[in-house]
Amino acid sequence: MKKTVITYASIIAISATGFAKSPNLGENYKLIQNDRIETKVTVEDLTGTPVYDKYGVEIGNVSDIQVNAKDGKLTTAYLSVGGTWGLGESHVSLPYDQLTHNEAENRFTVDTTESEIKAYIDHQRQTMHRDSTHKQYGAHDTNKLSQMWHDVKSSLSVEDNDLAEVEAEIEDNTVYLEGEVESQALKHQIEKAFAATTDLRIVNKIEVEM
Repeated sequence: MKKTVITYASIIAISATGFAKSPNLGENYKLIQNDRIETKVTVEDLTGTPVYDKYGVEIGNVSDIQVNAKDGKLTTAYLSVGGTWGLGESHVSLPYDQLTHNEAENRFTVDTTESEIKAYIDHQRQTMHRDSTHKQYGAHDTNKLSQMWHDVKSSLSVEDNDLAEVEAEIEDNTVYLEGEVESQALKHQIEKAFAATTDLRIVNKIEVEM
């Protein structure tokens, strides 16, 4: 036989507060019991999902997904590409809408090829290495050139105006001289003066005014 039990404390609580009036939140909110939560696909579920190129070759997996806090839309996917057991892998980001999710097979597909992604990664690594090297040695080369110019001007018996159109640049362990001077003799004097200040190779592209 079904029995209904109501404690005296609950009656007192209801009498004191009455039934709470529900705020108007529209249809966006729904109260669910902890043991009645329906299974849905979440960002956590998608993390680790394998990613295949357009030819069906597995290229990696989704390592993380960025969500727009304002509208809840998935904006950016972060892929782990290559490597073994997390070692030597590369990370690539792309707009989430560039991925196609196959829920039945639990996999993503991207409209590119494995070789294209690897080529992109190699190119970006080379670019970052070049930029890093430039930042590391750029200031050093500037200081070195300043000292070289000081020594060159001190060794040449010429006016500052005679060297006003001459430029010097260091690239790949080479000093490039460019600009214009009034005579062939001065062109060679400048090259000789620079050579005396450094062990770097000198490339003289200075032109003589006609």
